[in-house]
Formats: sequence, structure tokens, C-alpha cells
Amino acid sequence: MRWLRPASILAALLAFGVATEVRGQSNSLNASDRAALTRPSLTLSAGAFQYDRAGPGTAPVLAARGELPLSRVFLVEGGLAAARPEARRAGLTSLVVPEAQLQAQLATGPWIAPYIGAGLGATLGRPANPTARTERELTLSAATGVRYWISEDRGLRAELRVRRVGPELGGTAAEWTLGSSWRL
Repeated sequence: MRWLRPASILAALLAFGVATEVRGQSNSLNASDRAALTRPSLTLSAGAFQYDRAGPGTAPVLAARGELPLSRVFLVEGGLAAARPEARRAGLTSLVVPEAQLQAQLATGPWIAPYIGAGLGATLGRPANPTARTERELTLSAATGVRYWISEDRGLRAELRVRRVGPELGGTAAEWTLGSSWRL
């Protein structure tokens, strides 16, 4: 039943994102579509966080990410993800991951944009044990996904983000998320 709460949040995000006027089926970019490609956007996502922290596991993850287009192709993304993975030695940990990425997208039409990205950030982990030390580690990440714009202002996003964690970058994590996006 641990999956019920994140699944409910994801369903609400997607329902809010889908409840909007759908654009026509045109494959050509008009002036408003070109302008929309350079507008900043915000995405709220939920999904699964797979990790290897002294043993593999999966936990729910929530993420908020903001995208600032530099051009029709390149974007800068800043984001924050939160999960509660369980480490065998330390028990449940509250994990927050702030990071930044540079992404390249291929706008295949006015409404769909597959992308790839690479970036860096940090993991900030607070163990459930109050006497345990807070963890702070460097992360390198890579992402691939697709943005699907339902209308000029609302869209959906699916993403896989993989991450190397630690001073020697030996730990690994992967986020599989679905989300709802809004252009500002």
C-alpha cells in the first residue's frame, strides 16, 4: 500500500494537465507555436526511484522541475526530487536531490519534443535515526524523455533519469517519472 499515495498524486497531476482544450492536429509550426517553444515551463512529476544503497530497492519519487529555453533546441533545467529510499544499514532515509541540467530537444512538431540531457547536482540525505550524520554527495545525471504539449500551455512529460552518486561516483539511481507541465 506504500504505492497508493504517490499513485494518487500522479493521477491528480495528470488529470489536471489533461483537463484543458486540445489543439488541432496540425503538424506545422505557426507563429504562436514558435513563441511557445521559447517560453519557460514548470513540470510536476511522480514515479519510481530505483536505487542501489548497500542493496537494491525502489521507492516513490516526487519531482518539480523548471525549464528555461535558451533556443528552440537547448534548455536549462533546474529541479528538485524527493524520495524515501531504505538503506540496509541506516533504515529509511529522506533524500532530496537538487540539480541542474542542459538539455537538447528535437521539436518534431508543435506538440511533441523528445529530449536528452546531462547535468550535476547533490544528494542531501537525512537518515531516520536522529543521531546519524546527514549525507551530502555530488551527483552526475543523464536524462531522456519526451514532452507532449496538449495545448499551448499544458502538457505531459515522461522521463528516465539515471544518476551516479558519491565522492567516487560509485552509487547509482534511476527515476522513472510521468508528469504534468505548464508553460508560464
